[in-house]
Amino acid sequence: MDLYFRWEVRVDEAGRGAMLAIAFDEIKDNTYRLTWVQREKIRRFEEVDGWRLHRVDATPAMMWRNGAAGERVWEEIVVVPCIETTRRFIEGSGGTRILKSHGHNLSTVNLGGSGGSAP
Repeated sequence: MDLYFRWEVRVDEAGRGAMLAIAFDEIKDNTYRLTWVQREKIRRFEEVDGWRLHRVDATPAMMWRNGAAGERVWEEIVVVPCIETTRRFIEGSGGTRILKSHGHNLSTVNLGGSGGSAP
C-alpha cells in the first residue's frame, strides 16, 4: 500500500488500478500470515499447554452495532457468554488461586450483569 500512496499521483488511471490491486493482494497475504500465526499460538495453548479456550464470535454484534438492537445483540452473544465463562473459571480452583494470589476475596468479585466487572 505504501508504494501505491507514493506513486499514485505519478501514474495514469490504469497504473493506479494495477498498483492498487497489488497493494490489496499484499494486504490479503499479510492478513493470512498474521491469522495463521495467531491460530498457531491458540493451538499451542490448547495442545501444548492444555488450556481450555472458549471462542466468542462478535461478528453479528458488529453488524448490529448501532442502537438498542445492537446493544442487545452485544449483551446476548458477547457479554453474557464471557461472564458465564469467567464465572465458571473463577468458581474453579484456577480462578480462586489467581484471585487470591492478587489479593482479591472471591466474595467481593462482581461478575453480575452490566456495569459489573472483575478486578
